[in-house]
This record gives sequence, C-alpha cells and structure tokens, in this order.
Amino acid sequence: MKKSPKLLIISQALAPSVGGSPILMNNLFSSYQGEVYAISGYPGARIDKDFKPAFQTKYFNPPKIPIIGKYIERYHDNILKYVHPILIKRMVHEIRKYNPDIVFSHCPDIDYFICAYQAAVLCKVPFYSHMHDLWEENHGPDTYIGKMAIRWEKEIFSNSTRVFCMTSVQQDHYYKKYKIKTDLLPHTIPDKILDETPFVFNDTTDNSLLFTGTVSRIMNLDSLRVLSDATSELKKHMKIILCTSATHNEFNTWNIKSNDWEIKWMSRNEVQALQKQSAILFAPLSCKNGGMDEIRTVFSTKILEYLISGRPILVFAPKGSFHEISATDGNWGLVVNEDNPDKLIKEALRLLNDKGLQKQLVEGAFREAQNRRSSIYSNKLMEWIGEDIQQRN
Repeated sequence: MKKSPKLLIISQALAPSVGGSPILMNNLFSSYQGEVYAISGYPGARIDKDFKPAFQTKYFNPPKIPIIGKYIERYHDNILKYVHPILIKRMVHEIRKYNPDIVFSHCPDIDYFICAYQAAVLCKVPFYSHMHDLWEENHGPDTYIGKMAIRWEKEIFSNSTRVFCMTSVQQDHYYKKYKIKTDLLPHTIPDKILDETPFVFNDTTDNSLLFTGTVSRIMNLDSLRVLSDATSELKKHMKIILCTSATHNEFNTWNIKSNDWEIKWMSRNEVQALQKQSAILFAPLSCKNGGMDEIRTVFSTKILEYLISGRPILVFAPKGSFHEISATDGNWGLVVNEDNPDKLIKEALRLLNDKGLQKQLVEGAFREAQNRRSSIYSNKLMEWIGEDIQQRN
C-alpha cells in the first residue's frame, strides 16, 4: 500500500482564531485527502468556539505563570519577535517527532513563517511558502516587519521548494520582483458548503447596501471615504449597513462621516444570513492612499461568502487590480473602477433597480464559487507534493 505523504503546517494563527488566514487554511484543507498535522500559535481572544480546525492541531500556548502568564497571553503576538530561538527549537522538535515530507507555512504571520523556514532548513525538510498577502510592500523599511522582509523574504523564496500565490496578479508581481516561478493556491470554498448551498437568486424587498469585514488603512479605508461622500444621495434610496468592529468614533478620528450608516458587530452566522437578504453586497478596495501593491494583487476573504449569498456584488476597485479583472472577466460583480462618488452612486442605483442585472451577476458569482471548490486545489496540492517527493528521492 502506497504511503500517504505527510504535511506539517506551521502557522501563527489557525482555527478557532477568527481571521483571514485561519479561514483560508480551513477552507483549503477541508477537502485535503493526505496526512496533515499542524502547529499553531496561541489562539488569543478573537476565537469562535464553533470554528473547528480542519486538521489535527497542536497549539504553542504561553506558560501558565501567575501575572506574567496573563501578560504573555495579552501581548502574545507582540513578544514573538523576542523568542525566535525558542520557537525554532520547539518547531525542530515537532518536525523531528512528526517526520513530515513537507513543511508548509504562510505569510503575513511573519514570526512563525521565518521560524518555520529556519526549522525546516535545520531538519533538511522541503519548505512551501504560501503568500496570503504581500510582505515587504505592505510595511515601511523602518518597521519591524519591514526589516524582517528585507532580511528574509528573498532568502525564503529562493530556498522554498514551492512558493504559492493567491492570485494571478500576485504571481506576476513576484515574477517581476524575483524572476521566480510560483504556483496558484487561491482562496477556496469547502466542497460541503458548495454542495449544500442552493444556487438560487435570493429575491428580496430589502434596500440595503451591506459591507462586511475589517476596516483597513492599507486596503479599504479611503474607499469607505468615497462611500461616505456618496451617502447623502444614496441614503435617499437605500440603507447603508457596515458589519465591522470599527465604530462611529473611529470613523470620526479618520475624518469619515458615518452618522448615516448603521454599524454593528454580528456573529459569522448572523452576517451570512444578512448577506442573503441585503439588496447589494459592497466589496471596496481603495483607489488611492492605501497599500496599492497589496490592493492590486489581493482577493478579499469576504468575497467568498458574497459569491454564494444569492445577492449581487458591487465591486469598488482600481483599474488593473485582481478584483477588477476577475469580477469583469467572470461577471460576478458590477465594477466601479473610478475614484468618484458620483460614479459609485450611479452604479449602485443602477444595480438596485435592475433585477435582470442582479440575476446575471448572481449567476456569475455561482460560477466563480464553483471554480474555487476546495477539492480542486487540495488535489493539486497533493499532486505537487507527490512530484516534489519523487524528485527528491
């Protein structure tokens, strides 16, 4: 009987932690048929007890020391940079204990990413890099993460058996930067969710425009400023709802008027239910004053839920970004690629009032969702692992 390849995932955050990378990893490996084991950092406070890891996971929890232990838990991610030698030692121990064929880790959780690479090198195990976001481009050269990128990014990429990217635009970015060949391992949707989702247009009498997700200075803050500028006209026709952890006070500090927005925090299940009944789902990326390389190359995690909601998506994104290209080519979202509140108003109202257009976009979204079926890419990953093991032997 042929032995199944053993994959060891090392990640700073996995389920039950709630965030982009844990969701991405859980989705991808929900259909993975090989043997997989994972090491994760301390889950911290942002957890969802119903969000279970898709694979056996061991957590590197802080030591239970009175007073100090509570401090370590609270500032866990901030002190990792001081304990790299300890992390590497623990990772080497787990690698030798599990004896994997491949060590798999991802950026932007850079402390675990850097240490996982060094541990894999020490144990002479092939290393896979998965770039959930850009690294060096998202941080200034004087910041800790920026300095680590200058020190480690090129070395890790050069010595990785494979580098995986999230989008074709990200692949092109790294080819131009380092002349390296990368493989595509994008955001996926679990087979079980797709198989259980009724692919129907959810007709609704609701008139709300809904944004769900994190407000980020790098990614979408400026685009929400454009939405604010458009609100005086939009509010005559629709309600604007933001499901986010940001508050009205925070928007005020960013000089963004949000008084006419309904802002609330909801559970994942509540958000998903709201998405299925909202008139328009808003997917904004900034056209200026953001991390433009990241904006150009990214695919937002929240789009996955939008695609299977049965409601139309309004994409606000700059020309040449993956969001704009993918939504246009796949017809899964109506695109506004001009940094102009009047254009946003025009297209939002057109989408609100055109049922035929809504249905076309929902059909395109369902096709895009099927193209992101997790088994497609988990099977590809299995093939790549098999090829690399064979070449190594």
